[in-house]
Amino acid sequence: MCQFISSSSTKYGISSFGGLRHTILLSLTFLIASLPQLVAQQAPAREEALSAVRAHFAAEQSGISPADLDELIVTDMYTGRKSGLTYLYLQQSANGIPVRPATATVIFGKDGKLASVQSRFEQSIRKRLGPDEPSIDAIQALGKASDYLSLSLPLESVRILETLDDAEQTTQFDPEGLALEPVRARLRWVALPKGPIRLVWEISWYEKTAAHSWVISIDAQTGEELERFDMVQH
Repeated sequence: MCQFISSSSTKYGISSFGGLRHTILLSLTFLIASLPQLVAQQAPAREEALSAVRAHFAAEQSGISPADLDELIVTDMYTGRKSGLTYLYLQQSANGIPVRPATATVIFGKDGKLASVQSRFEQSIRKRLGPDEPSIDAIQALGKASDYLSLSLPLESVRILETLDDAEQTTQFDPEGLALEPVRARLRWVALPKGPIRLVWEISWYEKTAAHSWVISIDAQTGEELERFDMVQH
């Protein structure tokens, strides 16, 4: 014998299950969409994170003084969507110019509390700084770099593409067929091991052959080569 489902049974039976499923799906969608916001709410704000870093070094008695942390540059900061961890990347600077290799990687847990600090920060920066005005300009430093790299750049034909009005005096040059992209010069501090911190012109030069991508540091007072790195892995 056939049985017919009454309208009241339909209201509270089959269709109510479909409505419940729809409600659950909507709730899950809202929850998933809200996860990044929930993580962001727990992640520390930039200033809060920097305060935690300064408190860490004060408590550690590592020799890093508050003055050494006066001009921290935040080079990157982000929170992992899956891990919920916040990563903060820092670099020391002096007079608006970054110090190499003075960097730190800081990790905050899901609760926003400091979890890990890996630091290459330098001590007593102000006491170790050399002269903060270059004796040679960017073009002269470029000529020195050309000589050290045996690239034979004729300085008389060098054309400046751009000069920024910043503390680093960032300058870009036309490579005159000797590079795959504009050659860049900018000021940096280089901390010598247990010694002075010297002002240099950092020259980034990607050779036309693509065999080498040089980052070479020229002492801004003497023109001496202090460091050289090849960013192309051989």
